[in-house]
Amino acid sequence: MKIHHLDRNVRSSFHFVQNDMIALQNKQFELAHKVERLERLFARQLLQRQQTVQQYVGNRETRELHAPDCLLARSMGSHQQIIFPSRQNALRSGFSECICLA
Repeated sequence: MKIHHLDRNVRSSFHFVQNDMIALQNKQFELAHKVERLERLFARQLLQRQQTVQQYVGNRETRELHAPDCLLARSMGSHQQIIFPSRQNALRSGFSECICLA
């Protein structure tokens, strides 16, 4: 009798674990799909930003280059700013890119 009860509990537990694994696999698939959509959206926004940015803002003190709409560019004082017409000009001048340009 005890063995039958134990066997039933083991089978029931296995069934629950199997259902949990299926649910986790479905969540993993769903999350992977969302990540792909976010990556495509990010790439599209980055491409649009690169096509629309006419100038770049460099920080004289940190020697870092920013897009004009970057939070760091907007928060720096005008005495710190140096405007570049292109990314290449700034890079040739020794500036490194902010993560906003990555």
